[in-house]
Amino acid sequence: MSRCTGFQGCGADGGSCDVDREVLWRDLLSILGPLVGPFLGCVFSRMRDQGDSFSDAIGACLFGGGDADPPFEPPGGKEQALGARCTLRQGNAMCTGTLLSGVDADGSRLVLSASHCGSGSTFRVSIGDTVYSGRVVARSEISDLVLLQVSGEIPRAGVGVWDGELSRGESVWHAGYGRDVPGNVEEGIYAGVVNLAGDRVMSKFTMSASPGDSGSGIFSTSQNKIVSVVCCVNRFPATVTYGGSVAAIRMLLASVGYREESHTSSAFVRPLVLGQLY
Repeated sequence: MSRCTGFQGCGADGGSCDVDREVLWRDLLSILGPLVGPFLGCVFSRMRDQGDSFSDAIGACLFGGGDADPPFEPPGGKEQALGARCTLRQGNAMCTGTLLSGVDADGSRLVLSASHCGSGSTFRVSIGDTVYSGRVVARSEISDLVLLQVSGEIPRAGVGVWDGELSRGESVWHAGYGRDVPGNVEEGIYAGVVNLAGDRVMSKFTMSASPGDSGSGIFSTSQNKIVSVVCCVNRFPATVTYGGSVAAIRMLLASVGYREESHTSSAFVRPLVLGQLY
C-alpha cells in the first residue's frame, strides 16, 4: 500500500493509500489562507466600522455591497501639494495652477494661478488625465493672481492657503511645469517684500523658475500650504522669483466666499504637459 502526503497523487496502481491528515490540512490552509484572511478582515471591518450584522457583512464582502475599506485619505504634506498641481491653457499657451482644498460660496472647487497666464474668461484646466472648464471668478492684476471656478467632480484633495505670515529666511518650494525639468521641485527661501514697476508689492524668493512655471503655487516647507504664486523672475536662468503675497491671496479668496472643505483623493498623478510654454 502506498502512502500519500498532502495533495500528492496516490494509488496510481489502482490501490488505496493512507492520507496524512495533518499534512493535508496544512496544505489546505496554505492555499486558502491568503483568500480567507482578507475576506474575514472585510467582514469584521464592516461589523466594527459600519455596524453590519454578521450575515450582512458576509453578504457585502461576498457580493460587493459596498467597500468595507474607508475612503482614501490624502496623505498630506508635500505629496498632497504635488497632487494639487494642474495645467491651464488658453490657445497653445500653458501655465501651472494649484487646486485648492476649499470651495467658493457656490460650493465649487477653485484653482489658483497667475493673472498674466491669460486675459480671457475661461481656461482649459487639466487635472490628472481629465480636462475641466475653468471660469475666472476673481482676478488681481496688481498681485498677478487669478482664481478659476472649476466645474465637475474632482477626485483630488487640493491644498490650503497658509494662515500665517512669512518671515525672512523661511524655506519655501514650488514644482511647476516649466521648461527646465517640468514638474521638478525647486527650493528656496523667502527674501521679503519688494516694489516692482507699477506699484506692485510682491513677495520675493531666492528660487529658480522657468517659462511654464508661471501660476505655480509657492509653498511653505513647514506646512506645505500656499504662500504665493509664481509671477515673474529677475532673469533666465532665474535666481530670484516674485509672486503675489499670501495676504493678497486671502483677499482674493474672501471676495468669492471661500471656505475650507475636506476632500478625499484617489490619485496623485502628474498631468501630461503639451503645447507652447510661457
